[in-house]
Amino acid sequence: MVVMEQRQNISCFLRCCLLQLLFYCSTVQSLVADLTIRSEVSPAAIVVPPSQSWEGNDGQWSTFTFRVGNPPQNVNLLPSTASWQTWVVLPQGCPRSYPVSNCNSSRGGIFDNNSSATWVNKGIYKLILESVEFNPSLNTSAVFGFDTLGVGALSTKGPSVDHQLFGAFATDLYYLGIFGLNPKPTNYSGFDNPIPSFITGLKDNGSLSSVSFGYTAGASYRSGKPAGSLTLGGYDASRFTPNNLQFTFGPDISRDLLVAIRSISTSNPKGRILMRTPILSFIDSTLPYMYLPLLACQEFEKAFGLIWDQASQLYLVNDTIHDNLVSMNPTVTLELGNALTGGQTINITFPYASFDKEIDYPLVKNKTRYFPLMRALNESQYVLGRTFLQEAYLTVDWERQNFTVSQALFPDSSTKQHIVTIPPLNSSANSTASTGSTASTSSNPKGLAKGAIAGIVIAIVVIVVILVALAFIIINRRKRHAAAASAAALAAEKARLEDDKSSAHEQTQRIGEMSGEAPTGDLPIKLKIPNEMEASTPITELNSKNLYSELNAQPPATELEGNNKRFVELPAGEAAAELPGNANESRFAKAKRVFSGKSQKAAPKLEIKLVP
Repeated sequence: MVVMEQRQNISCFLRCCLLQLLFYCSTVQSLVADLTIRSEVSPAAIVVPPSQSWEGNDGQWSTFTFRVGNPPQNVNLLPSTASWQTWVVLPQGCPRSYPVSNCNSSRGGIFDNNSSATWVNKGIYKLILESVEFNPSLNTSAVFGFDTLGVGALSTKGPSVDHQLFGAFATDLYYLGIFGLNPKPTNYSGFDNPIPSFITGLKDNGSLSSVSFGYTAGASYRSGKPAGSLTLGGYDASRFTPNNLQFTFGPDISRDLLVAIRSISTSNPKGRILMRTPILSFIDSTLPYMYLPLLACQEFEKAFGLIWDQASQLYLVNDTIHDNLVSMNPTVTLELGNALTGGQTINITFPYASFDKEIDYPLVKNKTRYFPLMRALNESQYVLGRTFLQEAYLTVDWERQNFTVSQALFPDSSTKQHIVTIPPLNSSANSTASTGSTASTSSNPKGLAKGAIAGIVIAIVVIVVILVALAFIIINRRKRHAAAASAAALAAEKARLEDDKSSAHEQTQRIGEMSGEAPTGDLPIKLKIPNEMEASTPITELNSKNLYSELNAQPPATELEGNNKRFVELPAGEAAAELPGNANESRFAKAKRVFSGKSQKAAPKLEIKLVP
């Protein structure tokens, strides 16, 4: 009976476990499907379309198209790795008297804030930029306000951010507008709260996976004029040669993209060192120049025949110098490291054509060639500008505070882009691969692979099965222990009953011996003996089958115990007499002595009634 009950319980338990397992598997399937959907719709990197125009008054630079205001107005901007703001040119920047033909298009297009229905004017504030700190001539102001900023022209339908802060200027100190890639917020007096940058706004509204970017400036001097490449939230792996060197941010947040220039050399004259003493330099694409120590600039002068023009504060290049440099066709190699000494280094090589630039009004009165090298006054002015990023590809992960610099590639138009999304900081993806190092092997922005999903499902199902099996073993063991304990209790109870039965049988036999008759059955016996020997006590009768037994004159001494009292009665008709013996001897003891034959008087007869 107990075994059958245990089997039924185990069967019921197994059915429950199976139902639980099916429920868990269904839940896991739904969870994985949900995760897959979420990962598939997670934002991928954003490719900012180049304008296909080469613009600027300090060289021909590849610009990128954005749309501003409502209705949208297209403007072409230059990426700034140092700025966190967006600057656009106002119509006042191209007055009728301006001595440049097609001023609007040459300045990348203008933004008429009065024509935008969503423009919110906030007042005039200074244009903040690191380069302004050491070049006071660039210190100027702009009208700031809020409006909509979107990636690409209206036809591209790229993502946008509403209520984005702009600086709209009319000065020509900055010829083209800029697009800030730094995520730092703007915090002017008069603003209630810091204003997030555009790249931060894209992540906040779900358009971008991480605050990061990949950028190379393009090369108008190369065959086919490969345009620049700008990717937000990732990088284009087809545009650079990967390496294993990863840079960490500098301690100064205003100069975070800091690299150590270990040395600078040139191929012609062969093996000539242009800079021997390592320096720390800041990568800033806002301006085109490379700011180097005076001694290094003087080595460039000797090697390439450059002449410093005091009036313009530039290295102007006349036809003779230009023809000589074209004939020499030297290359310049920068050896970069993460620190001034020790550790791994990489080389970025530049052809002379990358330094062959033209500068125009208002920087000079007439267009002329120049070499984009500047003399730095101190170490805080060491900068690698936009010229550097023509032959270098920069990938920056602002969230993990690291970046990589790689030799840029210029694939032809038939080569497909290889866009890699950099995951957010809270992702489980390998952070060391986030900025384009050789450890990066995947460009799939859609999240978990099928194999990974299958592995997760199998692992969870196995865990559930193990838990169910353990629960079954534990419960089954407890049931076995309980059954054993119950059997032991039953055996003990049975033994106790047998003992009681045996005891009763022995008592019945003793009664039979006293009456001279054998017992006729296993009847329980209750013998009642009065507590005291009193003459007036009536004789107790035996009720069992109306059978009376009369004891002999001298029966053996027997002490009979009943449920209530003990009765000893003298023969009928005799008066109670004091039994002989010690005065201190109890009446019951005296009665026992009389019955045992030790009394001088004849023992009275005692009737005992068996109670069934």
